[in-house]
Amino acid sequence: MDKPVRMTPVKSKGALRRAHVMLRRWEIGLRMREAHGDPDIWLLESKAPADRSPWSDTRTHPGAATQAGPGSAVEVVESEARLRVYAVHDYFVGLRTTTGTRSAYSLYVICRATIEACAFATWVFDPAARPEDRLLRGLRLAAEPLRRRLKSLEAMESDATGFWGDDFRSDITSARNQASVYQHNIERAIRSIHAEHQRADEHSSREPSRVPSASQRVREMLCNEMDLPQGLDAYHRMSGIVHSEALAIIGTWNWDTKRPSIDYFSFLEFLYLALCAVAFMLERRAACWGENCKLKKLHRIIHRVERILEREPRVQMT
Repeated sequence: MDKPVRMTPVKSKGALRRAHVMLRRWEIGLRMREAHGDPDIWLLESKAPADRSPWSDTRTHPGAATQAGPGSAVEVVESEARLRVYAVHDYFVGLRTTTGTRSAYSLYVICRATIEACAFATWVFDPAARPEDRLLRGLRLAAEPLRRRLKSLEAMESDATGFWGDDFRSDITSARNQASVYQHNIERAIRSIHAEHQRADEHSSREPSRVPSASQRVREMLCNEMDLPQGLDAYHRMSGIVHSEALAIIGTWNWDTKRPSIDYFSFLEFLYLALCAVAFMLERRAACWGENCKLKKLHRIIHRVERILEREPRVQMT
């Protein structure tokens, strides 16, 4: 049985260098553990947005009360954005775990998931967007997975022959009907808000009719707004591993040890991008809510990783 993959120094580095690297990883992981348990970082101070804040304007927009299934449009939109923040909070545990991982690929997967969740939460919690645009963005985020869900249920329903029994087919049909009704209500709300928006301002810029690709959102968040030109390339490298593309996997292979590997510099660079995405998203959410963002602990971690990246020679996790 193969030995588990480990973070090890390159051959030119001795035991002291390996101990130094392990200490750095332990230190970052400990700081992230403290940040994960800090409610000031993750929770808003007030349950309701401040008066005249961007999100207050979203709640009071005429389209906010439009029915979109069991709730109003603004309730659906808030749920979509908050769920992504909750996911990022959970992903943060995974990021912390990667600082002590024995797996070479876990960082690629968890960083990509973190960055994408931050990108779409930021898209909805954009304080510079118009209230109607925030509503449309959140509704489209809700509608997109419903389309995929319906396709899946329709395929299952067509395959649910007598072998599975009538009860199973009935359950699938019921689930498909519920998803279809929910999708219809959300898309009707989208059309209603969009039409009202166009009537009110014929010269306004049009929001895209579909949810932008994750690559586009990451490019806008990490490259343009955060001025990190390496962000998009790193995201593509993560995506290649997540989708198990042969070229990406071969690119990580250490032929000396016959194991997958990632150098310590890239490890910290990916972690740095994910942490920056988390901080950026939380700052945008707080600005949209009309509150000050308390991210001192998180920014200390980001600054610490920056300093290590500037000084730490390359080592490999193999």
